[in-house]
Amino acid sequence: MKHPPYSPRRGRSQTVIGCALAFLPCILLGQTAPSSDVIQLDPFEISADTDAGYRPTQTNVLTRTNRELIDLPQSVDVVPAEFLEDTGARMMDEAFVYVANAQVRNSSAGTGPNSILIRGFTNGSSFTDGIDTGSYRRDMFGYERMEVVKGPASAVQGRGTDSGYINFVLKKPFVGRDFTNTSVQLSSGEHDKNGMRATIDHNFAVNADKGIYGRVAASWDNHDHYFDFAEFKTSALYPSLRWVVNEKTDIAVVGEFMDIEAPARAPGHGFAWIPAVYRKEIPVIGDASDPITALNLPSNFNIGGPQRGTDDTVMSLLGIVTHKFTDQIQFRQAISHFEDSKDGEWWDAESNFPTPHTSISDEFKNDPATQYDPNGVYIPVQQGYVHGSSNRLTLQGDLNVEYGSENLNFVTLVGYSYKDRTTYRKDTPGTIPVRYSFIDLKNPENAWVGRSIEPGSVRVSRATDDYYDEFGYYIQQDANLLNNRLLLSGGYRRDTGEGYQRNYLTNTDSAKTKSTVNSWRAAGTFKVNDHFSVYGIVSTQNNPTATTNVWSDLPAGDPRLQERISGTPSTELTEFGFKGYLFENRVTYTASYYDITTTGKFGNDRVDTTSQAPDTLGDPVLSALKKFVTDGDVGSGIELALFGKITEQWDLNVAFGTLKTSQPITGGTRPIRHSPEWNGSVFTRYDFTNANGKGFGVRGGISMIGPFMQQVGGALSRIEMDSSQWRMDLGVDYTINRNNSIDLLVKNVTNEPYIVTRTNPLRDIRLTYKYSF
Repeated sequence: MKHPPYSPRRGRSQTVIGCALAFLPCILLGQTAPSSDVIQLDPFEISADTDAGYRPTQTNVLTRTNRELIDLPQSVDVVPAEFLEDTGARMMDEAFVYVANAQVRNSSAGTGPNSILIRGFTNGSSFTDGIDTGSYRRDMFGYERMEVVKGPASAVQGRGTDSGYINFVLKKPFVGRDFTNTSVQLSSGEHDKNGMRATIDHNFAVNADKGIYGRVAASWDNHDHYFDFAEFKTSALYPSLRWVVNEKTDIAVVGEFMDIEAPARAPGHGFAWIPAVYRKEIPVIGDASDPITALNLPSNFNIGGPQRGTDDTVMSLLGIVTHKFTDQIQFRQAISHFEDSKDGEWWDAESNFPTPHTSISDEFKNDPATQYDPNGVYIPVQQGYVHGSSNRLTLQGDLNVEYGSENLNFVTLVGYSYKDRTTYRKDTPGTIPVRYSFIDLKNPENAWVGRSIEPGSVRVSRATDDYYDEFGYYIQQDANLLNNRLLLSGGYRRDTGEGYQRNYLTNTDSAKTKSTVNSWRAAGTFKVNDHFSVYGIVSTQNNPTATTNVWSDLPAGDPRLQERISGTPSTELTEFGFKGYLFENRVTYTASYYDITTTGKFGNDRVDTTSQAPDTLGDPVLSALKKFVTDGDVGSGIELALFGKITEQWDLNVAFGTLKTSQPITGGTRPIRHSPEWNGSVFTRYDFTNANGKGFGVRGGISMIGPFMQQVGGALSRIEMDSSQWRMDLGVDYTINRNNSIDLLVKNVTNEPYIVTRTNPLRDIRLTYKYSF
């Protein structure tokens, strides 16, 4: 089955690139000689120099233009690189531990649009420097900061940002600075799970006289996963080049090249909960009399056994040109080319409950290879492969114009976005040979040894290419009144897209579908004084009609795998609150109330059913996933945050959120799954270093969540987790001199079995040596 080498729309893509590049001669023509001074290209440039400790001061993620956080009329959490390093956020899933109302859905994989839950809803997409690059595993070392937008960014980023989105800002060259930072880390977790990690970050002047600077960041990681038969192996490279052409023009090119080997799933660590330490936390299945719980299987138990996992590769190149025509008129053009691929295999449990021996076939019992035990505890297993790739070209341009007087100032931003993408996906569930269809939890190795999928038993359930291109334009109008005390902002965006799907199983192309969606927002901020402001926003995000399969996790050949449903997602946000500064503007605090309502999105539920596949007709299929279209899902609550420097030595980050959710179902409503009623965290750092920078630093944090509705495969669709959970991280570092330091971090100090949609690692100890020059 061949993946087509040529997209019929590639010619159009090249035409658009040509139009974008045509701006360059106009910008560069007649420019003066470059300057070696540090140049700030407002309103578009954000530098890591503005991140003071745990307190970032500016962002352009919400409005596409630089704003002080106190001026933003919506909740945005900015997590700078220093905080990511202090909390030990190696991979993307570890970066959300101290972010309020953001829960990681898949802690072992961390991929896909459903990986992060923001205010109870799945986020639609992830961005890199404001460019939609989709969701993929990320090594956090390559980023200067992570920005979490709560609620839709409807009038700026367009479709796919309905419940909020995450923006990752890549490391770029600093002007006028030379440094090299290196580190080597050794780690050791529970059950002898060990690892090693190395990083380097080198910033240098290529030709300072001509304003050319470079930066290369790289990381290498090889550590055992917290359950058996799984590793994380990461190699990542982030080269970048910056040319300060002159005081008006700046050009940056940034690359991201990454290869990650990791588990495809978390077998027995989510929806099917097998290890006793986690299982005991879940009502219904955690009682000591439960036959699986009574086995007391260890936290590192992997019911899937030895398996290949997945191999993810990412190749991305981003170019950004920023130009000042005048102090009041500025322009930015971005061009991004992104490619990724995934190839993986998984084995997992289908249920949380043992299969009665009377339901196990004679073929299985009589096969010598199974070593069937009449006293064994058997559960069914599932298996599959997945292969996918995507190719994305994105062009994005913004023109920012300021005009008016000191007491009545206006800012108009107009822009466009063009996206051309091809996505390939091939799913190949296997018809599991009878001898491997059950695992005896008393003797699981009997099912693992020699396990294979028999030739001819693998069936391709989906093999498709999705072609899609989209053009959008947007306008944002700001008015700064009363000597910049009253800030009013409105935005409108219109996106028009066209796409079709090529089905390799039927050798047919679907009819082209066209869609046009409009999104808008209106917001205001009133600055009572320079240290306190109140704000409010209403926003509507609309997305094109989408179609998806109703059923998954069914045996290959089941006719229900062909059933499809369609939904037209829409999200409405209402939010208001206040923001301010404390301790001579070293600390920022925010408080907000929010209400999000979504319709037309896809929800899903686990249902018990029987197979309709010819080979397994009538056999039980536990916990098949069935999708439905939501109609009025609601999430509301409050959020509080405080972050910054209490003193020059003391950094503090505090976050708290509540979340009340409701989802209509037949006969009433129910809470949305995996949405804690409350969550909170505190992380702090204190430096005891002397004037020369030598000495100790200590840090630590606690993260907590309240009750929520859990999904448990093979049981009731929703089970209440009525107890709160918490975990603690502690660290200490010692700076020997300006070049050398040692750091010790203990993650989850007290070995808490912290779970939301998946289990999380138990205690992990990390020792890091850092050398800078």
